[in-house]
Amino acid sequence: YWLRVAAQATEPGGAGAAVVAVVANDGLADASVAAWAGAAVNEISLRVRREGRAYHCDARFPGRRWTTVRSLRLGDDRLGGPVAAGLFAAAPAAAGASAEFSCLRIEPGRVLGGAVSSGSLVG
Repeated sequence: YWLRVAAQATEPGGAGAAVVAVVANDGLADASVAAWAGAAVNEISLRVRREGRAYHCDARFPGRRWTTVRSLRLGDDRLGGPVAAGLFAAAPAAAGASAEFSCLRIEPGRVLGGAVSSGSLVG
């Protein structure tokens, strides 16, 4: 069981952007795609929130509000159990491409109206 959320370039040079959320449960995987015309892929902020057993994949661009692009459950998730998380980069069609991550925070807390209680907003 796993979840992946990624910012993906949709036009040469990264001019267009999409957020792709993929979930695999019981050997089956499916994806959700949210495209934003005219947005640069390097401007996207991503977060994954866990509320109970539900996971929410959110995205935003500078100056905009967070938008949920996918909500899901993972098949073997145990309420309050540990979760493995990390960063990755892939460029299957662009040999020599690079990725830069400016921030990774893993924090306990609950998102309340654009702020996180008992922590700071992940962005």
